[in-house]
Amino acid sequence: MSIKRKKITKYLTVFFTVLSVVCLMSSGIVFATSSNILTIKNVFQTDKVNVELKTMTLDSHHTLKELDRSTLIEPGKALSYIPTITNKGTDAYLRVYVHFSENAGLNISELEGISNKWQYNIDDGYFYYKDAVAHNQTVELCKQIHIPSDYDQADTNFDVTVNVDAIQAKNFKPDFNTNQPWGHVEIKKYNENGVYQYQKSDKNTNAIDITYNGKSNELMSHHDDFFSDLPTLVPGDHYQNTMTVLNNFDQKIKLYFEGHPNKELQIPHDLLKQITLTITSDDGTEIYKGDLSQDIENQVILELEAQQTRQISYAIDFSKDADNAYTNLDNMVNWYFNTSFESKKTDVKNNDKKDSQIKQTKDEKKPVNDIKTGDETNMNTCLILLVSGMVSGICAIYLNYKRCHGDNVD
Repeated sequence: MSIKRKKITKYLTVFFTVLSVVCLMSSGIVFATSSNILTIKNVFQTDKVNVELKTMTLDSHHTLKELDRSTLIEPGKALSYIPTITNKGTDAYLRVYVHFSENAGLNISELEGISNKWQYNIDDGYFYYKDAVAHNQTVELCKQIHIPSDYDQADTNFDVTVNVDAIQAKNFKPDFNTNQPWGHVEIKKYNENGVYQYQKSDKNTNAIDITYNGKSNELMSHHDDFFSDLPTLVPGDHYQNTMTVLNNFDQKIKLYFEGHPNKELQIPHDLLKQITLTITSDDGTEIYKGDLSQDIENQVILELEAQQTRQISYAIDFSKDADNAYTNLDNMVNWYFNTSFESKKTDVKNNDKKDSQIKQTKDEKKPVNDIKTGDETNMNTCLILLVSGMVSGICAIYLNYKRCHGDNVD
């Protein structure tokens, strides 16, 4: 009788052990996930034009220092007077207007030591600096003011006022052969609106590549930004590049594109309304064009045959009419790419599942699990199988214990 019990115990042990392994493996399959949603973020930042004006002088020791507000002058002796302009923003062109108060008895013809890089325009009274001034570069207007020997304005206080205008050098070309070197451009006052950090501009941005791996149902890219290495923007900026897309799959696919601005950022002006995105396919078809302030929903941008590689051109343009209100701002856009393909057996539920996954990805919630095997088993079933496996394991351990210690009961 005891021998028979041992044989039954052995069979039950094998059975429960196998059942436990199968249950645990089943749970593993159910929880396996795969996502073909590729998320890429871009931060768009604008540059600014900003200059600093100081009036300097050389003291008796030939040391450069700021000129005192009240300075005595002597007839026949030049006054060391050195207005300096330092560029604190993006590369810019400068112009300077100098005004002597009426009681001074002097005019701009008394300014001496002016570099030939300055050009005086008699029509508007400005001195124009003919070269673009780089970030952190300092230029001087003049060296001194000539005081005539017969100057007889004794006991007179007068002012010398210097005004500086600056305009971005990029996307702007002055014409110094006309009576309006800067054209009809409107100069507006700039108000400080946050910490500024200069970034050197580059004409080119790095292109991105996207690969769809059909076996793992996954979209992959080597870049985190749609416009990688995009510098800070100034009005009139245009950047473009080409995206390469590879379909590493044995079926035809469609590539979808979405764009969603970060609406949680509170900024005084909607920067993204001033930025236009244009997407063009490799056959010259314009796929999309619009500003970045609006949501771009589920736009098909390419169809690729099996193992096919195609390219997409994409470009952004920052409005040339954007004024000082849009300087030194930033905003972010989230880009989403996903794919679909036509299988021999249409799975409506799987398509619904993909739409749900895209929505939750955009909301930065936990992704919906996409079961590779197509198993529709829900979470409750998974838990039941897992518990069953645990019970089976306990039973197996108990019967092994009985077998090892023996049992002579009939």
